[in-house]
Amino acid sequence: MSKTLHMPRKKERDLSKTISMLNHYYIRSGLYKFMFRNLLKILLILAGVIIVFWFIERYIIDLEYLFSTVLKSQKPGFIFIIFFISETLLGLIPPDLFILWTKQFPHPYNAITILALLSYVGGYVSYGIGKLLYKIPKIHNFVERRIGDNIRDLRRWGGLFIVIAALFPLPYSMISMAVGIIRYPRTPFLLLGLTRIARFYIYAFVLFGII
Repeated sequence: MSKTLHMPRKKERDLSKTISMLNHYYIRSGLYKFMFRNLLKILLILAGVIIVFWFIERYIIDLEYLFSTVLKSQKPGFIFIIFFISETLLGLIPPDLFILWTKQFPHPYNAITILALLSYVGGYVSYGIGKLLYKIPKIHNFVERRIGDNIRDLRRWGGLFIVIAALFPLPYSMISMAVGIIRYPRTPFLLLGLTRIARFYIYAFVLFGII
């Protein structure tokens, strides 16, 4: 009986020790500062969106009219293609603009689901591109120099950095490419990358509530 009780306590101590060691490592490596900076970036982006849209509504044009005329003139399929290309090739266009675009639909969260899945697939394509680049030394070395900071952070924080990249306003496709370049295992990447889908629903809920 005493032996049975002793084993769970030992496991609890080992878990507590592991968590403590990870916490100290994350403090030393600057993970918490990195997350704080990006959280602050999110708040500044949201504040900027509020100010810009308030100014546009008050002094330039009614946003409902803008969404119902200008944006509706573009076929959804074309917008989705542009979004997928952006999410695959270095994230050239902020995904939040596409989230706002879905507001014109009667059921915007259906379009949000499509965006989320396209972004997830785009990240996987970028991951595959990274694995291909690993096999071409000259291109691999050039790309590694260009995205060296992302590769350094990925090697430093591992899978946690993938989750941060998926949720925070970071270039997810570029980081997915870095994941492929260092040959991070595919299955953990795909599982951790599911947080990218959650990001779109979270941001849509916040942005729709603001605008």
